[in-house]
Amino acid sequence: FTIIHPLMVILIFFCIAGTVVVLVGSLNMWGLTINTVTVINFILAIGLSVDYSAHVGFAYLSASGNRHERIRHVMMSTSVAVASGGFSTFLAVFFLIFARAWPFRVFFVMFFTTIAGGLYFGLLVLPVLLDTIGPEPEWHFHELEGIHEQEDVKEFQLTQTSGSSSTSSVQDGATVAST
Repeated sequence: FTIIHPLMVILIFFCIAGTVVVLVGSLNMWGLTINTVTVINFILAIGLSVDYSAHVGFAYLSASGNRHERIRHVMMSTSVAVASGGFSTFLAVFFLIFARAWPFRVFFVMFFTTIAGGLYFGLLVLPVLLDTIGPEPEWHFHELEGIHEQEDVKEFQLTQTSGSSSTSSVQDGATVAST
């Protein structure tokens, strides 16, 4: 999927940046410094934090109704899946806290902070921002999706019409051949 609304991209970027700022700010609290291990974890953290906010943003653009109805739909449908993803990621790295090797413990601490920050910005901050300044209800993702499908059907029909007696057309997503 692609998030193409400029305001949504800016809001998601804000959430990702917020998660990275929380991660950088927590380094001193965890007794860490910037080194090779922490920089690798920063790169991974950016990828993880995109996931939380992007799913919420995409669900908002896919929903219909006014801003408040869209947020209600997002929180009812997507927030549980996003929270489950965060929880399963936490479970995946949980046992690293018992590791004796320092890089593994750093990995746990930084992933824990990334998950907490990503869920905070993705499930609390972003929905509040979308409810107050989110894209207008007139803009709906499925409207663009329908336009692209119509263009694809026309293009397919143009490429299939040749001088032969057999032609194909698309009806309800299935290709039907006629002779």
